[in-house]
Amino acid sequence: MARKNPPTKMTLEQLGYTGPPPVSAPRLFTLERDTDVTGVSGTGTVADGVVWPDNTVSIRWRGERPSTVFWESLEHAEAVHGHGGATRFVWAEECC
Repeated sequence: MARKNPPTKMTLEQLGYTGPPPVSAPRLFTLERDTDVTGVSGTGTVADGVVWPDNTVSIRWRGERPSTVFWESLEHAEAVHGHGGATRFVWAEECC
């Protein structure tokens, strides 16, 4: 039986990726709200998140009905959940 060569690893550019450069490791953050614009999430730390090395984002909402959402980028997540600056993305390495 003929032995197959392993697939060639393609670069992001070869795959057609045009977003920001990937981070080298996952980056943790929290979503902090001083004002609850929608009346749903409350104030304070309302969610925990991570930016993955491919720049996709996962957010886990806290509260009575926690949920997890995934975004193509931090910009997409901020466009929906930023509420015009009412929600701050606080990086774990900047915290405390």
